[in-house]
Amino acid sequence: MNKDPFPTGPPRCVDQEIHQTILQIGFQDCKVFIHSVDAQASAAGGIIIQVIGEMSNRNEAWRKFVQTFFLAEQPNGYFVLNNIFRFLKEESVEDDENANAGAAGSGTRRAPA
Repeated sequence: MNKDPFPTGPPRCVDQEIHQTILQIGFQDCKVFIHSVDAQASAAGGIIIQVIGEMSNRNEAWRKFVQTFFLAEQPNGYFVLNNIFRFLKEESVEDDENANAGAAGSGTRRAPA
């Protein structure tokens, strides 16, 4: 099982801590596949963007992720004011069936696309 390079825990608010975390991941031959990108106008001329995709680093297994960030307007363009990145938990069909085994009236569920 892969160690999560972005572990769950308190948010990192200091730029240097974030920079060190990214350096420790050791991106090599990183590949990203984007499933969807959604954007919407937001407060003070900013834009909120959500990206859903999959990433593989060092030829490891592909991992699903979601990233949401806010682009704040500035005189000559935009800058990233807020950024949230999270790997998504992989769930199997067996996990879904076990979780719903005792649920009354539960229908057939299909595997995630």
